[in-house]
Amino acid sequence: MHNEVGYRAKRVSVLKATLYALMPSGSVIKAPDSIWGSELWGSMMLGHALRGGRSLVIAPAIANAPSAGWPQMSRAQETLTRLVVAGELLGPEIERDGGLLKVGLYSTELDVGDIPGRIAALLTTFDSTPWLKELYGFAPAVLSGLAEERDELTVEGFERSYPAAQGTPTAKLHMKAHAYFSREAWTQILSSPGLEPLLRGHYEELAAANRALATGHERDNLGRYSERVRPLAASVVRAVSERLTPGERARLVMFLAVGSANQNNRSFALDGEVA
Repeated sequence: MHNEVGYRAKRVSVLKATLYALMPSGSVIKAPDSIWGSELWGSMMLGHALRGGRSLVIAPAIANAPSAGWPQMSRAQETLTRLVVAGELLGPEIERDGGLLKVGLYSTELDVGDIPGRIAALLTTFDSTPWLKELYGFAPAVLSGLAEERDELTVEGFERSYPAAQGTPTAKLHMKAHAYFSREAWTQILSSPGLEPLLRGHYEELAAANRALATGHERDNLGRYSERVRPLAASVVRAVSERLTPGERARLVMFLAVGSANQNNRSFALDGEVA
């Protein structure tokens, strides 16, 4: 889909608004974005929480922002502050229907290629953030498997090899990939023990891609990743689907919207964007 430039059709904005407004109660919407400056998108995430949905708004700290100029960072601070205040004022109403509204900053000193560090950060964050660990609901075997993967990569002498022209390549939040899961999809899939080989395969492929960069070898990263990880993901979803009743299966809803549009008013109303 495309947002055409100027005042022409904005199909990406319509798609996003539709999913924000129509995902059912209990759904999880996870929205990481490098530029969070739109009060409209913020209000839709708040509305989702008030209807019993779980809204996760994620924006970068200044050091992790790919576009860190003061105008966009100032607008982001204003928008996120309003969301935090709204969540506090309307907390009882949100919690009454099982909703959740959380605003998170992507703030890290990890460099892009530190795959064991990424796994360690995930596990540390779960340990220090009980509501997040409860929300994800990973099976104990999944968490222990991730810890094993971190240790194995470290023992193998994994080196952070992502190339950078200048200085340390600190990770930036440049992902505009919004995930939409119904309650049934989120709960059933993330609690599945089959998630362990899927996540381990994911991190192993990232590590292999970084090793290839370190040695200067050409590597079809996307092709190899897809060959390894796609069947693992399909097996998890298939196993979940097979154990559900037809009625439950009909409520197994997942969308992933990936594209160029940011969570700011310019992307929403004026720019040419793709999703």
